[in-house]
Amino acid sequence: MKAWLLPLVPLLLAGCDLDVNDVGPCNERRDFNRIVDVGSALETRIVSDNGFVRVVGRSNIDEVRVVGRACARNRRDLDDVEMVAQRMDGYVRVLGLVARGGRDARIDLTVEVPDWMLVEIEALRGDVDVDRVSGLIVINEWGDIDVSDVFGDVEIEDGSGHIDVRHVDGDVWIWDESGDIYVEDVLGDLNIQDDTSGRLTYRNIRGVVRR
Repeated sequence: MKAWLLPLVPLLLAGCDLDVNDVGPCNERRDFNRIVDVGSALETRIVSDNGFVRVVGRSNIDEVRVVGRACARNRRDLDDVEMVAQRMDGYVRVLGLVARGGRDARIDLTVEVPDWMLVEIEALRGDVDVDRVSGLIVINEWGDIDVSDVFGDVEIEDGSGHIDVRHVDGDVWIWDESGDIYVEDVLGDLNIQDDTSGRLTYRNIRGVVRR
């Protein structure tokens, strides 16, 4: 899996997830919608400052469809929320940006990609949910991660939060500092690194389990 790992766009602005901080009520809301033709891109890279990230692979599409739902306490904070979706050299980039530390605003991202695409996600704080992609890397500082039906390899680096991985055709690597881990139905190997706290449960691993 490391062969296709390319440098992620760095987190541009710090943030916090609404479910674990004091953002409070969403008095102001704004929706973003973008469609990007895939062209020759083989990968989608997503960077999220603050908010939920949901990625779904779809068959018979040749574009990346992005919906962002922003909310904030007031109009000024809402105006500091931005979403970017564009094709770069060899990949599609999606950014969910929240200014001033993200304490008073968030943006949730829903991204539909072709199911043959590789996906990389870097989320500072917020839950991540991914289904039906060709390969996956997730780096998440704070939030739960749910992954299912991946046709290739899965690599997860998580600071704090629960991890649930099911139905992977390749290998699985997990680096986790805290939180429970559940893994089920993996055709390849399961590699667990740096699991410092939390319960580990795994079932139906066809390959080798390394801890």
